[in-house]
Amino acid sequence: MGHPDPRSLTCLRRYLAAALALFGVALIERLPLAYGRGSLLGFSGSILLRLAPAALLALLAGGLLWLSFKAPQKTAARFEAIQPPLARLSWLRWPLLAALAAVFPLLQSSPLQAVLDPYVPPLWLLGQLALLGAWLMPVPLDMGSALALAFFAAAYRAVLHLPEISDFPGSLGWSEGSRYYNASTFWSALVYGQTLPLPTLHPTRYFMQSLPFIIPGLPLWFHRLWQVLLWLITNGTAAWLLARRLHLPARRLTLLAAAWAFLFFYQGPIYYHLMVCGILVLWGFDSQKMTRSTIVVILASIWAGLSRLNWFPLPAALAVLLYVLERPCARQSFIRYWLWPVVWCLGGTGTALAAQFAYAAASGNPLSEFGSSLSSDKLWYRLFPSAVFGPGILNAAILVSVPVVLILLWGTLRGLRAWHPLRQAAVWAVLAAFFAGGLVVSVKIGGGSNLHNLDAYLLLLAVAGAYVISHAFIPDNPSASAGWRLSWAFIGLAVLVAAGQTAALPLAFPQNDPAPVQGELAQLQPLLDEAGAENASVLFITQRHLIPFGYVRHVRMVNDYEKVFLMEMSMANNRPYLDRFQNDLRTHRFKYIIAEPVQTTMQDKTDIFGEENNAWVQAVNIPLSQTYQRRLWLPALQIEVLEPRP
Repeated sequence: MGHPDPRSLTCLRRYLAAALALFGVALIERLPLAYGRGSLLGFSGSILLRLAPAALLALLAGGLLWLSFKAPQKTAARFEAIQPPLARLSWLRWPLLAALAAVFPLLQSSPLQAVLDPYVPPLWLLGQLALLGAWLMPVPLDMGSALALAFFAAAYRAVLHLPEISDFPGSLGWSEGSRYYNASTFWSALVYGQTLPLPTLHPTRYFMQSLPFIIPGLPLWFHRLWQVLLWLITNGTAAWLLARRLHLPARRLTLLAAAWAFLFFYQGPIYYHLMVCGILVLWGFDSQKMTRSTIVVILASIWAGLSRLNWFPLPAALAVLLYVLERPCARQSFIRYWLWPVVWCLGGTGTALAAQFAYAAASGNPLSEFGSSLSSDKLWYRLFPSAVFGPGILNAAILVSVPVVLILLWGTLRGLRAWHPLRQAAVWAVLAAFFAGGLVVSVKIGGGSNLHNLDAYLLLLAVAGAYVISHAFIPDNPSASAGWRLSWAFIGLAVLVAAGQTAALPLAFPQNDPAPVQGELAQLQPLLDEAGAENASVLFITQRHLIPFGYVRHVRMVNDYEKVFLMEMSMANNRPYLDRFQNDLRTHRFKYIIAEPVQTTMQDKTDIFGEENNAWVQAVNIPLSQTYQRRLWLPALQIEVLEPRP
């Protein structure tokens, strides 16, 4: 018998070690749940029966792993002997992979999820499917395991959007209906027959969402589908552009990089309107063509300026990062090498600021209503575990960062002499600046429930990590980086963390019955007809999307005091805006007001979004309760119709 192929044997050992780890973690996590629930030495027999397959497979994986060291030649020979039969079944590969990809969403949806949970951890289940799928891949098992895990998790990430595509008339979330109203204002003359001011917050997001309004009569479910497509297309495009820039030696590695990046972006998540900045730079930036790259940075900065304050410097920072990663110093002078990065930073940020001022002037809104985030309170306790976000912003940010930071440390420390120190310092400086900035933005009142305010940092971290792990970080001294190999341990950890964040999310379809809503809309319409006949104003603070989609009729749109923006002004304590709102309440400007239930209970930080509740109660609900009273309660829509107090 010849000597075993060391690469094949190492690959098998990694595969078996991963299997043993997954089975072992499942048993360690779930075995305590069985104790104290039965008479079998204190264990529940039914729970042990559910865990028995994991125990048997753990024994099998552990035994084979031990055998690979005890008898490496025999193990390798038997492993190689099963490859030809598998190759003959290659025509079944993609149908079987598709079937496996469908299994996880099915098992994660109700009622199957209730049967499995809490005894089958989602990541364990996804990991088993990935290990099984690895055998179907025409690649080494370690690569196949990572590719299958990323593939299945990315497919599940897409499936998680399905519950959002609904024909339910009411809002599916606190701010969902508001988004469609804000989008409609870009085509207000077409939709309402009147010209309305443009949105103050996130105008690029609402512009992207507004495009279906060009075609009159499209139903609400189509607009929800369009928003899902925006999520998938922008994140998928950015992931593919990043993977393509790496120039990996095999297409399967490009697919793996793209799938990982797609999952990584969703850990924020990075919103689709912000991802446009990343797409423009990843697509158009060329580290050898300065004029073209400058134009790309300017265009992306214009979009950033119309999007969000903390994204103003992002296009320039991403360009600088790509420049540093792709372009060696090549004995250039300090000024010559760093001139363009300085130009991009100054020009890009200045362009974004100018774009913001230009939009504010043209939007039809008072300038005092822009920049509310600069005056909002900072709730630093949300960096740590809290009612708003269980893990805490800092802990969650560290969790998603650790695999990629380890990759950066591994790559840069191993090749310390391969790159100029200033290039390495620039990479770490960009990441540190955006990490710190993201933490500050995350603790602003109204935030802190996930990592979406660290979105710019996550994009930059993904780019830097991908370049280092794939050896696309061009060295100044190539001989110092010669002989490097992809480390599948780091790759596997990075994929596992990103996939785990996705696997933990349940696929739950809300049980929304449209019939009661239709009945409530029938009760609401006569009141709107009455106000219309009197030429009186009706204010929809909430559920404003009912108007453009035709669920209610004969309503002349009042642009003021929409729920999301009213909350923003309440949290920022914008006194001119709030004084105007409260004066309109006192003078009974509106015949009816459509609002969520008016409650005046104050909360503290042990409640979810307690500070936000208090800002709303003080600025909105207390003045409402003093000037208006309930006329009609519509529980299916969770709204009440208010009329002026006598």
